[in-house]
Amino acid sequence: MRLKLAHLVLTALFCVGVLAACDDACSDLSERICSCESTQNSQRACLQRLDQRSADRNPTAQDLEQCNALIDTCSCEQLADGNYAACGLAVE
Repeated sequence: MRLKLAHLVLTALFCVGVLAACDDACSDLSERICSCESTQNSQRACLQRLDQRSADRNPTAQDLEQCNALIDTCSCEQLADGNYAACGLAVE
């Protein structure tokens, strides 16, 4: 489960560009997803990957709007239940 979640997070970040500068809806969403990792070490590693990928990302207004909407539906419970779309991680 943890490996699958980590893979989905990385795929979403790479393909969809969920990351953005600090303190915006996309950063908040990404941090929420990282908080679902099962251990503190995994959470820290996830956050480090976010930091590495966020330097060159500038979200559009549409990205921010989508991230903001997903914050309301994204939770660790949704991810644990396999509802990845609730966090914007479903690959279409």
